[in-house]
Amino acid sequence: MPAPLPEMVSAARVYLTPRYAVGVDGFLWEAMERPLPDLDAIGAVIAIFGRAQAQVPAINPSS
Repeated sequence: MPAPLPEMVSAARVYLTPRYAVGVDGFLWEAMERPLPDLDAIGAVIAIFGRAQAQVPAINPSS
C-alpha cells in the first residue's frame, strides 16, 4: 500500500482534529477530574442550563 500524499494527510488532520477534540476535555473531567478550560466550562454550564430550561414547563401568568 503506498503512503498517502502529504496533502491528504494534512486534509485528514484538519478534518479530524476538531472532531476528536470536542468532548475530550469533558471526558477527562469525568474520568480524572481534570479541570476544564474556562471557555469550555462556561459553555458546558450554559448548555446544561439550556437543556434544564427546556424541560421546565413555562408558567403562563395570564391563566
